[in-house]
Amino acid sequence: HGTDDRICPVQGDRSAADGLKNAKADFVYTEIDKAGHGFPDWVRHDIFRFFAAHWKDDGKKRAVWPRSSFDRKTTKDEIKCFGDPASSSAPESGDAKLGELVAALEKGGGRGVEAARELATRKDAATVAAVAKVLHSKKTTTDAKVLAAKTIGDIGIAEGVKPLGAETTTEDFRVLDAVVESLGRIGGKEASDPLVRAARQFGAFWDKSNSGNQFSFTEYETRCQSFGRVCDALAAVGDANAAIPVLEKEVVARVFAPKTPYTVPVDSRFTGIPPRARLDLMTSLRACLVKLKDPRGKALLVTAKAPWKDEAPLVAEADAGIAEL
Repeated sequence: HGTDDRICPVQGDRSAADGLKNAKADFVYTEIDKAGHGFPDWVRHDIFRFFAAHWKDDGKKRAVWPRSSFDRKTTKDEIKCFGDPASSSAPESGDAKLGELVAALEKGGGRGVEAARELATRKDAATVAAVAKVLHSKKTTTDAKVLAAKTIGDIGIAEGVKPLGAETTTEDFRVLDAVVESLGRIGGKEASDPLVRAARQFGAFWDKSNSGNQFSFTEYETRCQSFGRVCDALAAVGDANAAIPVLEKEVVARVFAPKTPYTVPVDSRFTGIPPRARLDLMTSLRACLVKLKDPRGKALLVTAKAPWKDEAPLVAEADAGIAEL
């Protein structure tokens, strides 16, 4: 039972479990945090295994007492909704299990998240290749692509760089955000070139969001966050020669020191959003440049802070980075 189930509150099952415990019954009661009214696959398999272990065979075709519905053959609809209990006792081959997990990943939702967690424990190239098919498929939803990209990052082996790199020209910023984060988690110099391509694609997204030197505040915040992810990933990879030029061209020259100034019109409810977005990005930029330990980083921070003298927190963040460098 989910601890946060709002449809069927958990208190009734807790009372029933206490009663069974007091009666010393043979039972299993499981509560799952943050499952809501869901029914995770691994719980379903646990239930099947429990019943399989408690099967009672009286050796007769007929009986004078009512028989359980579990004695009847499982219907197609039951198998479709809940799986096949008969298959739970037989161990699945590696390929069959991998196929099942990838299929669940592709469908997304709660089962997709559960599958992603299990796939992330498989640190092998075959799993990366299988998950990459979900990432590359034109039929896959954005949510599933994001989940696939994150899963490759969680697997965390070098074989994940190439399939992630193939998506650095995607037109979906959410997928690209996940790709960048995963490249940063995998790390290694092989991730440098894909991250440079991703930064350029984020630059293209920035230009598309610029309408007459104006940005909507929601677009502006999103674009700054994406650039921040690039800074974090480049810091994790640690290749200054690849990072410094792209940070200068795509981040500093667009967000902080553009040739043509831009505005982000907001009403009184949202005045804090643009400055906060810039400050968060400056924090990521500073951390990246300090970690890279490249002398060119100091000049970038000096250039980046110059147009924003009225934003004291941003200037202070840049000055701290300049002092560290």
